[in-house]
Parts: sequence; structure tokens; C-alpha cells
Amino acid sequence: MRKIILKSSVVLCSIVFMFNAMYATTYAAVDESKPPSLADPISKQGFVQQISQVSNLYTALFNRAPDTAGLSFWANALSSGASLSTVTQGFLTAPEGKSNYPSSQTSEEFVTAFYQKTFGRAPDAEGLAFWTAALNSSKADGDAAKAALVSQIVNVVSTPGTTTGSTPGIGVT
Repeated sequence: MRKIILKSSVVLCSIVFMFNAMYATTYAAVDESKPPSLADPISKQGFVQQISQVSNLYTALFNRAPDTAGLSFWANALSSGASLSTVTQGFLTAPEGKSNYPSSQTSEEFVTAFYQKTFGRAPDAEGLAFWTAALNSSKADGDAAKAALVSQIVNVVSTPGTTTGSTPGIGVT
């Protein structure tokens, strides 16, 4: 079984370029000669993880690398305590998100549009049924449910070692 890679070259390039642009403003206040403290703005590992999470969302939802301002804004939101689900909702309700995923979409249309952006293909029947059912059974409202679904799928395809048979419909074709 093949590992799934979420457009890793775009994400990797985004991380490298954006990390260099943001390093001085976001990370410079941490003194590496001292043990980490809760008072430190952010650890290096946490910073890289936040950049990666935001880059993955840009790639999955919009099929593009993040712009510097957007990456900085959303990474800073995460470092200030916003949850990944809240950030994902922000992506979905932003003008670009509304353009790609209008609120008038049915669950099936949302899943299909997300697959097209993320995987460059329509979902297979099993994947469409699985993720549509997951979206429809959510107790959250529309945007929150969609954000949770996006987070689940991005997590599956971003986790090393994920194989095509472990989650319905997320195979490499």
C-alpha cells in the first residue's frame, strides 16, 4: 500500500520560505540558552507544527501555497490559543473559502468539492458515502461540522504511515 502525501512539495516549499520570513518576528524572543518556559512566546517545535498545520489547510482547502500574510495571521492565531478547528472554520468562512465551498452546498457537494481541491479527483463511492455520513451525523452546525471533517481528512493524509486501506475513500488513484 502506498503512503498518501498531501501535496508535500507545495507544503514543504511553503514552510521553508514562510519560516524564513516569519522567524525573526515570531520566534526571536525565545532564548535558546535557557530551558523552555510557559512564558516563552512559542517553542521551535510548536512553531514548525503551526506553520505545517496552516500550510496543510491552505493546500487542502484552496489547492495553493499560503501567502505570507495569511500564513503569519493563522500561525499567530494558533500560537495565541486558537484551536485548529477554529482556524479551519476561519478558512471556510473567509471570502476564498466561501467561493470554493458556498454554504448552499449539500454535504455530498462539500465532500466532492473538498476531494477535488485536495486530491485532484472526485471521491470514490465508498469515500463519498463515508465522509458524507460523517458530516451529516455531526452534532455541530454547518461550518463547525465542515471544519471538523476537514481536520479529520487532513490529519489522515498528513500522518506518516497512513495507507490507502485505513480510511474509506482516501486512496491514491
